[in-house]
Amino acid sequence: MKIFSWNCRGLGGTDAPIIPFINWSVRYYDISIVFLQETKCSVADGVHKSRPLNLPHFCGSDSVGTSGGLLLLWDDRSDIFPLVTDPHFILCKVVNQVSNSVWYAIFLYGESCTASRASFWQDMKALCSGYSPLCIIGDFNQIEHHFDKLGGSSNIAGWKSFLDWRINIPLSEIPFSGPQFTWANKRDSTSLILERLDRCYASQNWLLLFPDAHVQNLNILLSDHFPIVLSTTTCCQKPKRPYRVDNWCLDNPEIQWLISSIWNFSIPGSAMSYVSMKLSHIRTGILKWILQNRHRFMIDWSSISKELLASASLIHDNSSGLNYFNSVRSLEHDIHLQYSFWKQRAKSDLRFNDGLPTSYFFSRSKSRQKHLRIIALKNDMGNWTSSDTDLSQLIISHFTSLYSSNAQALPSPAL
Repeated sequence: MKIFSWNCRGLGGTDAPIIPFINWSVRYYDISIVFLQETKCSVADGVHKSRPLNLPHFCGSDSVGTSGGLLLLWDDRSDIFPLVTDPHFILCKVVNQVSNSVWYAIFLYGESCTASRASFWQDMKALCSGYSPLCIIGDFNQIEHHFDKLGGSSNIAGWKSFLDWRINIPLSEIPFSGPQFTWANKRDSTSLILERLDRCYASQNWLLLFPDAHVQNLNILLSDHFPIVLSTTTCCQKPKRPYRVDNWCLDNPEIQWLISSIWNFSIPGSAMSYVSMKLSHIRTGILKWILQNRHRFMIDWSSISKELLASASLIHDNSSGLNYFNSVRSLEHDIHLQYSFWKQRAKSDLRFNDGLPTSYFFSRSKSRQKHLRIIALKNDMGNWTSSDTDLSQLIISHFTSLYSSNAQALPSPAL
């Protein structure tokens, strides 16, 4: 099981590249659970925006105005039962389908107000004591040690109440890899501050269930927080799949010229080797062209991630931190431009093809069908309904009551 946790600072509009980035992360890391903090929208709006993730189950809490908001999404590989939903956390019961083991998870968004943190951790202590085995993941809004911070004041506010909560449960931190810090104010010069706010803690009996559990800190993109990924098992290197050539590549004039030039080239040998060698050269040439021109047609999240991870590992002082965030700003600017360009390019292709549907617009239309499909509704009691039978009954009863009248027949007027 892999859990993706990110303080995304708002899911943005339909043109924002935040959901495409999460979608790539889900596919690349094989995520089964996604926990988003500070969605800055309602649960219904967040579920609508996150439809491309293909995670059918959800729960969460609405934002208050333009602040807060939690959204938890998961697929069919996980049996998750929400127990308590709060603006600061979601408590769930998790049932392992393979071993039938039961444990509890708290998806946390810590108190941001310093004056309220002591009472918050007291309430969390009372909550955590009743559930075991327990794992807690999210944005704690609290650093624990001096080496978890770079820049700014050396004073760590609220650390005593936080340590009191963690030690009295007790909880141990799950080891991590990747960048040391998970939050930054992204300011220039000596005003730059980095802290490790996003972490994962677990009780001892949870660690006995998952002794190989570890956390991977990802890159800071499109937010001021780094996403983190909790893996309950050891990472197995994904096998490389055969490289696919998309149809749109074959329609490019450069590809057509490449194929014709290779095919017209004279190669000595038998007819069978003649054809085999040319096909091999064409395959190699197309692959080389696609890899060289990938950035012209789509956002290469994999290359961006590798580039940022390499530079993030070098952050050890203010100067190296500034260099890293200068690279982040440049890449984020390019991401927005590429995302906007790709959408405009798809629209121009539709015009030049006399309105015939391209593969891109076919996938967009299928995605829109998913968006228009009603997957859940709230009944009068405030509970979510998701099964097709219950949805049908709820809709029929609503419109039946809306268009029926219970008014008694009025007496006829006296003549």
